[in-house]
Amino acid sequence: MYEIAICDDMSEAVQDNARMVREIMINEGFTENRDFSLEQFESRDELLHALKQTAYDMLLLDIELNGENGVSLARQLRDNNINTSIIFITAYDKYMYDSFYARPLQYILKPVEEGRLAAALYEDYRKRRKSRYLHLLNGSSQVHIPFENIRYLEAMNKTAIIYTGDSAYSWSGSMNEFEKQLPRDIFFRCHRSYIVNLKRVFMIRRYTARLDDGREVPIGRSRYDMFAAVYLNIMK
Repeated sequence: MYEIAICDDMSEAVQDNARMVREIMINEGFTENRDFSLEQFESRDELLHALKQTAYDMLLLDIELNGENGVSLARQLRDNNINTSIIFITAYDKYMYDSFYARPLQYILKPVEEGRLAAALYEDYRKRRKSRYLHLLNGSSQVHIPFENIRYLEAMNKTAIIYTGDSAYSWSGSMNEFEKQLPRDIFFRCHRSYIVNLKRVFMIRRYTARLDDGREVPIGRSRYDMFAAVYLNIMK
C-alpha cells in the first residue's frame, strides 16, 4: 500500500490537500485503504510520533508549522535515514534553496496546482510501486491490481480473466503479454491458458494445482515437472 501523510498547521489546508490527493489517486484508478492510505497531521509533534510507527512513502509538508520550520524537520528525517519522499507545500518561495538538503521531490507554492501535484505523486508512485502491481490500461480505463491479490489468470478467446480473492477482471490481451508483466519469482505459466500465483498454491497433485481458497488450476503435462520443481523450491 502506498502510504501518504499530509502535515500543515492550518486545518483547512490539510483538508483541501487531502481532498485533492484523494481525488488524484482515485482518478488514476486506485482504491483508498487498499492501494493507498492517507493520514493528516496539524503539528510537527503529531507527525514525528506517527513516523515512529509508520514508514510513509510520501509526505506533503508545509514549511511553516506553528512557527517552526518544516525544512528543519525534513532535514531531521534525512539525518535519521528516513527516505520518505517529500513535497513541500508553502505560500513562500524564500525557503526553496534551503530545502535542497532535504532532497524534496517537489516544491509547490500555494494555492496548489492540481496538475503539478498529480504529476509528482504519479512519478513517485511509479518508482515505488511499479514492481508490485499489474497495471491494466485500456484507453481511459485503468486498473491496478497488487500482485499478492492475484490468484491466477485464465485465457479466454482474446481476453484474459484475472482472478483475485473476491473479484474477476476481464481484460483484452494475450497470455504472453500478461506473462511479461508478472514477476517470474511469483507467477508461473502452468498451462497454455493459465498463469498461477505460486504463493497461492496450497498443494499440487498430478496435473492440478489447488489454491488456498479451494479453487483448482490445471497444469499442462509438458509443464508439470518444471512447475513441481519451482513450487517445491518456493516452499523450502
